[in-house]
Amino acid sequence: MLLGAVAAIGVANLIGFAFAPALLTHAPLALIALSPVGRHLVLAATVTPIVPFVIVGTARRMIVAALGYALGRAYGGHGVSWVKARYPRLEPALRLLEWSFARAAPLILFVSPGPLVCALAGATGMRAWVALPIATAGQFAWMLINYKVGEAFAAWLAPITAFVEAYMMPMTLACIALALAYHWVRRRRQLGAMHAIAGAAHEVAPPDGTPAGPSEHPRP
Repeated sequence: MLLGAVAAIGVANLIGFAFAPALLTHAPLALIALSPVGRHLVLAATVTPIVPFVIVGTARRMIVAALGYALGRAYGGHGVSWVKARYPRLEPALRLLEWSFARAAPLILFVSPGPLVCALAGATGMRAWVALPIATAGQFAWMLINYKVGEAFAAWLAPITAFVEAYMMPMTLACIALALAYHWVRRRRQLGAMHAIAGAAHEVAPPDGTPAGPSEHPRP
């Protein structure tokens, strides 16, 4: 069920990216609900009231955060490794993130309430009634920041939104082609990363499933 939910979120992100020009023009809240990445949020903030913007964006992002927490809670370190494979761009910052999380977990979770940090919260045994409200507050704060950024640069962004509206159809077709290409490349990278994790686990565990270690009957 967890993997199915993650796959559904991935499909939603892909659809949001592919149809971003059309959604930004006709249904900006749907764009936020499908793909709440920074560029979409800032552009949508210029054409969306703040209350539905913050509510929809926070709810959508918390779905991903809750899934990350559930994976960490259910599978521990293996769940964190799976999230790392799913989001390979986060790998370079992982060691610093784990070190920081071990020392100031609530603060790190509030400042960076993404799927990897939520997976760490679940893997370390942080209670859901503690972790999820903190993550929700962090996502709420980030949505406010994104809205204020879009509001502050509304005059600069207006020509962009006007251009997207004027050339909505060709831009949508171009985004669909880019989304398919991106999905193919990312899928290959994720499969490679997951195979590497599985191979490493297989090398550590002996074939019969017994714990690795020195033999109970050493040779004389």
